[in-house]
Amino acid sequence: MDSQEYFLTCRHGDLDSTVVFHNKDEQGYGTDLSKLNRYNKEQAQKHHDNYGRDSLPILVSKAMKNSAERVDMQHLDLSKGLYINRPSYKVVVQIVGSYNGNDIRFKTKSGGSYDLTEDCIFELSELDDLGCGVAIWCYKYIKSKARKTLQRKNINIRSMCKGVKIQRKRKHSDSGLVRWNCPTCGKLSWQYNPYDFDGCKDINCKSHDHYMSSY
Repeated sequence: MDSQEYFLTCRHGDLDSTVVFHNKDEQGYGTDLSKLNRYNKEQAQKHHDNYGRDSLPILVSKAMKNSAERVDMQHLDLSKGLYINRPSYKVVVQIVGSYNGNDIRFKTKSGGSYDLTEDCIFELSELDDLGCGVAIWCYKYIKSKARKTLQRKNINIRSMCKGVKIQRKRKHSDSGLVRWNCPTCGKLSWQYNPYDFDGCKDINCKSHDHYMSSY
């Protein structure tokens, strides 16, 4: 059974695709899951009743389970994160100029990602002809700067807000359809499910696959 502790999302919006929450002791807002305030069921319900779906109570256990490690560019120091020029040294490669909020994007063995995963780790001997537009960092240094975050696309209200009575979305039509904006591309979408986003109807959007799988 999940512990009845919750994080509360910030009603002022997200930082690009990453969810912003109330920091510990209500000291502003942030994205680092290790630095957030925790609320019991009664506190979470009261806050949600006051601010509605703009402030969602997310179970701490679910948030941690669905988290992703990301690295904020503002916390990096090039003089401390330089790689050591040894062929077997483990490094990560930043794609310069590509950001999600303040989070940097990494080269992976299959493309690129904002999440710091095993697929981002290389040995120097693997990196030939990188060209321009990249920065090579020591993996250990980048790992020390990584923080656990939660992305909006990974929130499932039915499973992650259990224990709290969630207000229904207020924007709806006479047909029973509920208005949503795709969290990936921002386009308007209508659906019958008032609790979770079923996916984008735009075939060019990354969320379209989720839409097709729901039917």
